[in-house]
Amino acid sequence: MFDFGIVLLNASFYLAAIILGMKVPVNKAFAVPALLVLAAAVWLSSEIANIYYLFGQTPVIGGYAAEFGFTMDYMSNLPVITLGLGGLLLVALFTIGPGAGRGETTV
Repeated sequence: MFDFGIVLLNASFYLAAIILGMKVPVNKAFAVPALLVLAAAVWLSSEIANIYYLFGQTPVIGGYAAEFGFTMDYMSNLPVITLGLGGLLLVALFTIGPGAGRGETTV
């Protein structure tokens, strides 16, 4: 139960961000900072995945980590998932929804 709970919680945060991204008008001037933030998020997720892997290799935690196979697969692919869903978020921010990256707002 806990194994899928962590992944579903993270997926729901990604989905909420993408849905909210379609509702927020964004100016094109924020495209470059958004790409830099995405790059930082991918780097940070790779660090988190590496730390999770190192904790899983310790003798004390390794036995418990082996029980969470789905989470281990998720964490090993976390940078790719972050890049893919972050790219979807950028598409939602700058091409879909009000303004669609033109800085226009609708009421």
